[in-house]
Amino acid sequence: MLCAVVIAMNPVATAILAAVFLREPLGPHRVAALALGVVAVLAACARRLTSAHGVDPVIGLLGVGLLGLSAGGIYQQRFCAGVDFRTMSALQNAVALIPAAALAILTPFAVHDVRQAAIAVAGMVLLNATLAVSLYVRAINTHGAAAVAMLFAIIPAVAGVLSWLMLGQRPDAGVAVGLVLGGFACWLNSRGARPSRAAKARAEFARVSVASPAGQLARASCGSPSNSRR
Repeated sequence: MLCAVVIAMNPVATAILAAVFLREPLGPHRVAALALGVVAVLAACARRLTSAHGVDPVIGLLGVGLLGLSAGGIYQQRFCAGVDFRTMSALQNAVALIPAAALAILTPFAVHDVRQAAIAVAGMVLLNATLAVSLYVRAINTHGAAAVAMLFAIIPAVAGVLSWLMLGQRPDAGVAVGLVLGGFACWLNSRGARPSRAAKARAEFARVSVASPAGQLARASCGSPSNSRR
């Protein structure tokens, strides 16, 4: 469960990286949304966190994974926004196949039910590696890495609900609190992102208008420095 908490901190890490490298502002709405997202994650995982004893050394590898996940989203938004999401998803899965295959070969395991194992692997490949990654890449191209990363705040709570529906593990009150706070955090974050998107749209419209022949003609007719000297 500590692993889920670390990875669910992706919204915070992505927002910090976006502010540093993409110059995206952190307004009061987004800061409040990030705080609510952290509370939502902790609430959904509270029962299992309190029963955990000690910190596993693997937490360092989880930190590296969190940094790679956040930096990957920022890199994609900065340099790969115009690339088709299907191409990006295929490339990511192809690159990830190499270390995944190496770990599968080197890690000892035993298969007791071939049918169940095949269904589980097929589900992971189709739903996680293919569908989920494609939607994630597409969402970053459309809305930006920081906005999409906020969805990680509700992953522990949603996982708790799915465990109830699929495995019969009844969720506690913390899962319900996590769902409510996580959903509100996503809504609040989208509210905070609207002004910045509107400002970017106005700046882009002004740039295109000035660069167009009609815009240059309008500037000349309104009195440019060269026109006033004449």
